[in-house]
Amino acid sequence: MSDTNIPAENPRAVIGSNRPPDFAERIGAQIADDYAELASTASLSLEKARSLPETVEDEDTLEKYSSSIVDMRDTAARAEANRKMEKEPFWRAGQAVDGFFNGIQERLNKTIGILQKRVHAYNERKLAAERERRRLEAEETARIAREKQEAEDRTRAAAEEARLAAERARKPELIEQKSAVATQQEQAAAGARVDAVVANEKAQDARIETLRKPSEMVRSRFDEGRLVTMRQVGYVEILDKAKLDKEKLWPFLKDDDVLKALKAWAKTTSHKQAMDGAIVEMRDDTVIR
Repeated sequence: MSDTNIPAENPRAVIGSNRPPDFAERIGAQIADDYAELASTASLSLEKARSLPETVEDEDTLEKYSSSIVDMRDTAARAEANRKMEKEPFWRAGQAVDGFFNGIQERLNKTIGILQKRVHAYNERKLAAERERRRLEAEETARIAREKQEAEDRTRAAAEEARLAAERARKPELIEQKSAVATQQEQAAAGARVDAVVANEKAQDARIETLRKPSEMVRSRFDEGRLVTMRQVGYVEILDKAKLDKEKLWPFLKDDDVLKALKAWAKTTSHKQAMDGAIVEMRDDTVIR
């Protein structure tokens, strides 16, 4: 029979087809030799399955199908049992290797975590102090800018008043005197204007400095180019699972996760409660023993 649903023999599924390391090749070759009879039995079972009719129409065919299924199931069980037995020494050896190196990593990583927390605590204090320094500096420069602006306003008002006084003067000597005063006041106002502009620019620069990123405020560089700084990173923590917005989280769940949750829920209801968007029911299934 030609049934595309029954897997064909894979010509690449032979030892060395994917060029593993030499050790794996030797182990694979040894296992293939030790279990040649099992592999042959599996191949014969598959050939027998392919020779069966494509549909079951009578009891005789049903018997052949059930016999083939039981034979393949038994062979698969033997393969699994031998797989576990053969893998056991390697699994335990792998545990020993993992235990040794993981032990070193765990001790190092635990200590790294402790030191990292201490460094972070220092940098947090350093960042807080730097932010406070910049805040106070911004406040001071803003105060100076206000004072300079107020001084400019006063000198400008005085200059305007002197100009108007010169225009109101009628005697030549008063006109000359008032004009000289007006000129002086204009010069003072111009100087005050420059001072106000410079002070305002400094105040703006100081305000911008308070908005710098942590990495620009806290930065220490040591030998060999080693850098210790700070950065902003995302942080997420569940405070109350019941209050989470499930509609927003739903698109980020994988189908397998959703199906697993659905199956778990269906089991609690004995598959007797329906749910929109899913099939939840008890169905008849064939059992072959």
